[in-house]
Parts: sequence; C-alpha cells; structure tokens
Amino acid sequence: MGRILGSYLFPHPPIIIDDIGQGEEKKAEETIEGVRAMAKDIREKAPGTIIVITPHGPLFKDTISISIEETLKGDFGKYGYWDIKFKFKNNLNLAYRIIRNALYKNINVAQVNKEFAKDNEIDLSLDHGTLVPLYFVDKEYKDYKLIHISNGLITPENLYSFGKCISSAVEEVEEDVVILVSGDFSHKLSDEGPYCYSPYGVEFDKRVIDILKTGNIEELINFDMELAEKADECVLRSLIIVAGALDNAKLRTKVLSYEGPYGIGYGTAIMEVAQ
Repeated sequence: MGRILGSYLFPHPPIIIDDIGQGEEKKAEETIEGVRAMAKDIREKAPGTIIVITPHGPLFKDTISISIEETLKGDFGKYGYWDIKFKFKNNLNLAYRIIRNALYKNINVAQVNKEFAKDNEIDLSLDHGTLVPLYFVDKEYKDYKLIHISNGLITPENLYSFGKCISSAVEEVEEDVVILVSGDFSHKLSDEGPYCYSPYGVEFDKRVIDILKTGNIEELINFDMELAEKADECVLRSLIIVAGALDNAKLRTKVLSYEGPYGIGYGTAIMEVAQ
C-alpha cells in the first residue's frame, strides 16, 4: 500500500533563484533557507513520486486540472533564462487513479494534454509555481516521477474532497509520495509589492501561519474565503487540498520561516505524517 509521507509548503517567486535574482534574492534569505531545508528533507524521505499542487497552471472556474502528458517539461524562458529547464516523467498510473476517484465524487477534472491545451489555448509547459519549488528539490534529489495538479476555483468542500481522492489513490499503489503545496501568501503586505498595502493581507498571513503551527490544518476548510480574496493570495486553495489528502493522519508540523520581502508573504513549512 502506498503512503503519503507528508507535505511541504513552498513559495514560488522566481527571484529567489540566484541566476534570476542577481542579488535581489538576498532579501529573502529566510525563505531560501527554508526551501533548501525542505529539499534536503525530501531527499531523506526519497519518495517515488512528487505531487505538485500549483495555483498557476491551467486554471478554471469549476474544474481541477491534471497533466496527462507522459513527459512534463518547463523552463524559465519568460524570465530570460531558457537554459534553466526541467523534464520529468509523469506518474500516469497514479494520475489516472486520482482522476477516476475525483470523477466518482462528481468533481470535474480537466485532463491536460497537447490536444486539450490546443483546444483551450493554454500553455502546456510547467508553470513557475511548479518549477521554482522543483528547482530547489532538483539540487538535492532527482529520482522521482511527477504529478502536476492545478487547483480550480471550486468550493472549499470540493477541494478538501479532492484531497481525499489523492490519498485514496495513493493507497492503491506501491510507492511513497510527498505533496508540494506551491503558493505565496498575501501580495498586499506593503506598497512596494504588486498591489497597494492592505491590513487584510497581514491578517490573512497571520491566521494561516497560526493554523500551520498548530497542525490543525483541517480548519482551513472553514477559512474566511472573503478575507483570502481581499488579501490577494495564492496559497489557500492548495492548502485545503492537502488538508483533505492528510485527513485523519497524525501530523508533525513545523513552520520553518515566514517573511514578507517585496511586499509578498512567503512561508515555508513541513507537514510530516507520523508513521
């Protein structure tokens, strides 16, 4: 029986990559220390598959998206670094089991391949929400297959239920899995950020970090979605999916860092399943 060994919260600003940051990444030193520590922890756990849940892949109002191409590829060309590129083997066996479970629960799933991408005019390449975390993982560990999931704008209840679809699918296969939650906190922490400062941003970040510290992540299903919208964040929905995937598991949670450089909140955390 397969196991979910735990989950990791990864921010995804490309600027924390040395070549792209060109020195600006030093403003996020705590974040970089956190992502490096998580990459080392993943190496120690040596999972056969890494599931990435990202807010920046194909996004639909009422649908979760899962990539079903045999090979998943992406690069940082849009940031001027075409040579920073990655290629992964998709774990299609597990991906199709997750899709089956979700459809059985009446959760819509877009199965993203070349034809789907062409028909819907979307980019098939892996998004930066996936590539930034895996850039750091790749420095420590390479021997894994990938599953690429993009959260959808569906209800918190369905996000949580979809997480359960992941865990039940993992139980059917004979391998260890970890889940990467890709997401940034509020984009309104200061006027230096992409949006104007809002006190809602600070409030949102504190409340989510407090929940992560307690380990009671199931509370996220009842989180104030209006506050999340006012905070301009991109982490909550992915966290709700993971809360569902880790439903009933005994967790040891540790927040490694939280900071708000560039006017955006970045948090790193490990949610380890006690075996």
